[in-house]
Amino acid sequence: MSTTANYQEEEKQALDGLADRLPELDDDALRYAASEKQMGWVFANTGHGLGYVWTLPEYGLSLQIVRDPDTMLMGMRLLTMIDHDWCLLTVANMKATLEAMGRKMDLSGAVIVPYVPGENVTAKQNHMNMNGKEDGMEVA
Repeated sequence: MSTTANYQEEEKQALDGLADRLPELDDDALRYAASEKQMGWVFANTGHGLGYVWTLPEYGLSLQIVRDPDTMLMGMRLLTMIDHDWCLLTVANMKATLEAMGRKMDLSGAVIVPYVPGENVTAKQNHMNMNGKEDGMEVA
């Protein structure tokens, strides 16, 4: 097997195994995932529209809003994730919330970034509006 083929097979195994690596949530965590607060978070983010991308540096993730072709409901795609237990737990919780709403989280194309202690390997969260200006609240 060529080096490229080996790399592609290792990458496929890592992605296939991502769902298997997510921690199993207990009943309390599943109840919280199905709470109005968590569902409100999903509605707030999917409200930005199809294709919207954002970074959650405190959770080591970046996400994108996608549409499930089977249900036509807005869901989320995991774009990047730092390879750390906290990030895995966060993804498991987000996935549980989406599933409680009949929506999906696509893990298939996620880029898994190695965890490097003491380094911030995610970009600062930056929300841009359609005019290319940073969204924010003006305080008088």
